[in-house]
Amino acid sequence: MVAPTSYGGTSGGGLWTLLLNRDDFSVVQSRFVGVAYYEKHVGNELHIIGHGPVSVYETLLKAARENWPGE
Repeated sequence: MVAPTSYGGTSGGGLWTLLLNRDDFSVVQSRFVGVAYYEKHVGNELHIIGHGPVSVYETLLKAARENWPGE
């Protein structure tokens, strides 16, 4: 398998952590951990940069509570 040369179009897509079964690689558990933001070349590697748990679970929730008090 060859890695993609670009992940264009993934911005705004979900980033997930998957817990897999060792025997058949089926998904045992999945957790939403962030949102893809942009891609960045680091040497010969292509990295996907994202908003992670702090951005999503702390910053976003704080902003939501400020904009929709009492919800």
